[in-house]
Amino acid sequence: MKSSSKRPMFGPLQPLAVFSLFSLAFLSISRILLAFWQFDRIESFNDFLYILGQGVRVDIATLCWLFILPALLSSFMPLKGKVGECWKWVLRLWMVAGLWILVYMELATAPFIQEYDLRPNRLFVEYLIYPKEVMSMLWTGYKLELFIGAIGTALTLVLGWKWSKKLTDSAQQINWK
Repeated sequence: MKSSSKRPMFGPLQPLAVFSLFSLAFLSISRILLAFWQFDRIESFNDFLYILGQGVRVDIATLCWLFILPALLSSFMPLKGKVGECWKWVLRLWMVAGLWILVYMELATAPFIQEYDLRPNRLFVEYLIYPKEVMSMLWTGYKLELFIGAIGTALTLVLGWKWSKKLTDSAQQINWK
């Protein structure tokens, strides 16, 4: 009898499942750190648990929206041949871009809370139509935060791209026969 380590296999969905679990862990750790940072606003341990529970609920919904299309397509796209290699490249691009957006938004959350007393919302996006004014304000008052955001972005993109290659290369095709 062959002894092999049993680990769950998700076939072509494995890269997305791993990225989703990593993203969920990252977002949860970020939320815990933000809660500790703003601990004076949390009145009881039950409030802390409520914040974490609602946060995980929103994070799962966000990850579902982010990865549902590539998950559906991954179920039917080949992983071998020219089409498969092209699909793996698109999938890697999607996963890394999604992870980058999540990391960047979490890095931008603390300064946004300090400025506006709430997490990034529609104002965060609406102000982007005024890039000159936004960049001027950011450069004047948030140089350290811009530096941290740039480092976080670079690390996420480089490490995420390398990691996504390993994950997509280890994905297994479903045998539909």
